[in-house]
Amino acid sequence: MIYLALFSIIIGGSMITAYSIIENSDKTQAQVVLQEEANFMLRKLDWAITGSSSITLPMVGSSGTGLELTKSIGTIEFQLNGNKLQIKKGAGAFLDLNNANVTIDSLFFAHVAGGGGKPESVVTTFVLVDNYGHNQTFSQTKYLRK
Repeated sequence: MIYLALFSIIIGGSMITAYSIIENSDKTQAQVVLQEEANFMLRKLDWAITGSSSITLPMVGSSGTGLELTKSIGTIEFQLNGNKLQIKKGAGAFLDLNNANVTIDSLFFAHVAGGGGKPESVVTTFVLVDNYGHNQTFSQTKYLRK
């Protein structure tokens, strides 16, 4: 009887530990996906701003949820549509940049005027939320080199 009770305690403890390890693994994976999605979006924004000749939206000194740039390959637009960051090249259709595992809680583009030896820049700030409700804020400042 004593051996059976001890065996039950050991098995019960093992199952609780295994469940905890699996749950923490899922949360860690969600955080990794959040980071990867943010890095992808920041690289895409960096690519778009690099080599741009002008920023149409937002106007200098203002901010908004849309960004419109002029490059040698044409116009590139970014917009927030619900909880998705979307990109459009030229006359094409808007395409989602983030996947279903990550949503955007807020997004702002700020167009900062140049001056004092610094060129104009775009400050991008967004908050991503994973499937577990964890959120993280990301920000990037990119200078326009003409």
